[in-house]
Amino acid sequence: MSRLSLLDLKLNNSLNPTAVAAAWLLGITSSFTQMLAILIIKPKALTANELDDMVGSVKYDRVTDWLNSCVVKSHPDNEKLRQEWMQDKNPMSARAGWNLTSQRLLRIPKWLKYRPYLTELRMRWPPQLPKHSGQ
Repeated sequence: MSRLSLLDLKLNNSLNPTAVAAAWLLGITSSFTQMLAILIIKPKALTANELDDMVGSVKYDRVTDWLNSCVVKSHPDNEKLRQEWMQDKNPMSARAGWNLTSQRLLRIPKWLKYRPYLTELRMRWPPQLPKHSGQ
């Protein structure tokens, strides 16, 4: 689906949000088209598997940020997905998991214990940052 045909369908109000998700999963690769699709998609209309596939297929940082803030955080299964993504090897899925975790830490600090997250950060973080040569 080209940029113009996706925009034209949206403007004519004839595009189903589920069709947009399907088009994404079938290979939309343009960052512009993916960002437009993010604005059209209704998070509650997606299954957890569809959202997982979408998050894992993103290749651009800006698209990831939009997807996380506009779709992932509003999805009804985001807590279940957050737990899965925290263990995922795909960097974009892990990024979505950490994004949701940071939102939880800010929103509900009373019941969430920080120590396990700090321990995990220490395990994933490089033991020592490269030293700057000063040149």
